[in-house]
Amino acid sequence: MTNQQLAHALWQVSQQSFQYGSPWTLQQFVEDLEQGSSSWLLEKNADDELIGYLQYRVLFDEAEIYNLAIATAYKGQGLGRQLMMRLDTELGAQAVAQIFLEVRESNQLARAFYQKQGFVEVSTRKNYYHHPLENGLILMKELK
Repeated sequence: MTNQQLAHALWQVSQQSFQYGSPWTLQQFVEDLEQGSSSWLLEKNADDELIGYLQYRVLFDEAEIYNLAIATAYKGQGLGRQLMMRLDTELGAQAVAQIFLEVRESNQLARAFYQKQGFVEVSTRKNYYHHPLENGLILMKELK
C-alpha cells in the first residue's frame, strides 16, 4: 500500500469516526506519512481493510496521541482499548513516562473512554476547536 493509499484509508476512517468529520485533511495525512512525523498503530479486519488507527508522536520521555479513530461499523468492539494497550506496551519499551492527548469538551464518550484508560484532565485550551467553537481538554496519563 502506498502512502497515498494509506492516507486515503486513514482519512476515510477518520471521517467516519469523528462527529464533525476528520480533524485532518487528506493532504495532512499524506504529508505526515511522507515525512514520517508520526508513529501509527493500525487495526485491520479479516479482509485486510483498515478499520482503526492510533497516531502518536514521542519526544524524549513524553508521547502525544494525535488521533484515535475506529470505523463506525467496528465501534463498541474493544478495538480502541486494544490500540491503547498496544500503545502502552510500545511506549513502556521506549521509557516514556507520560502520554498526553486532547479531546473536545463536549465529547463525553471519548472522555469516559480515556478516563477508563487512566487519563486525567490537566488543562483546558479555550476555544481551541472550530466548527463548532469549543474548548479542548488536555488529558494526561502517567506510565511510570
